[in-house]
Amino acid sequence: MDEFAELFGNMLGLCIVIFVLIGVALLVGTVLVPVGMAGAGGLFYLYNIHLPEKHRREAQHRTRLLYDRAQGLSPSMDDLEQALIEAGIESLALHRIARELYTQEGLRPPVLPPVGDDPIKLARYQDTLETFISAACSATIKLRMQRQSG
Repeated sequence: MDEFAELFGNMLGLCIVIFVLIGVALLVGTVLVPVGMAGAGGLFYLYNIHLPEKHRREAQHRTRLLYDRAQGLSPSMDDLEQALIEAGIESLALHRIARELYTQEGLRPPVLPPVGDDPIKLARYQDTLETFISAACSATIKLRMQRQSG
């Protein structure tokens, strides 16, 4: 009888372990897998929809700020001619040459931002704006120093 009790106890223990494993498998299947799927869907949305849209909006905002700054720094051709006249240069040929140099040195503001969401075109345009801003700032500083010394 002791062998039977021991065998029965072992079988009962084995059944309890099997039922616990089945319960854990059901718990994983009914709770953790759907939670994991929802988490995977959330990560997919975050990395493939939300973040690219956020980066696109930030790039457009940065481009708009650079463009506004470039427009604010952009001296007009009238300002250029006025500076030449103040410096005593009244020759129309020299004025024409000064305008051409002004354009070649990148001191004319770039055209309006590109249409569309192409990040490469937007980055090229931002580089162009930054080059213009750098050139315009250095030209403005030189012009102020010349006016102060003259």
